[in-house]
Amino acid sequence: MVTAEGEWNVPLIAQFLPADSLLQVVGMPPPKEDLGEDTFVWGLEPKGCFSLKSAYQLAADIDGEDGRTSWRKLWRWPDPSRVRNFLWIAAHGALLTNEERRRRHLTATSICARCKADSEDAEHVFRLCPFANQVWELALPQAAHPHDTRPFKD
Repeated sequence: MVTAEGEWNVPLIAQFLPADSLLQVVGMPPPKEDLGEDTFVWGLEPKGCFSLKSAYQLAADIDGEDGRTSWRKLWRWPDPSRVRNFLWIAAHGALLTNEERRRRHLTATSICARCKADSEDAEHVFRLCPFANQVWELALPQAAHPHDTRPFKD
């Protein structure tokens, strides 16, 4: 996503983001190369390594009657606060998708601006849109992508 000169690769990013989001990304400073490569971190363990125990605890919390424990873990997660806020908003159905914009009478259509095929709700944005699937493939090429049938909020 960053050129050899350390600047944003705008044409590449533009393939995955709508214009308004692209402008927000380009308005931020690009990551510095001397910080090292990005890595995946399991936020539920202090050292960032995945453990079956913490995954089971997370699953048990999610399946429980109230999700307060899960949200406590989310708010303690040592990632940027904007990521925590985004996850909370997404899980509570408050993302300003085209479907939500139409419901609030902010737009006339709820059609996805990327694929122009379906109504853009959170489920579509993260799972059903072909563009979302391309992003997941690029972000997690080693992971299998089974078609999960649970609702997105779950």
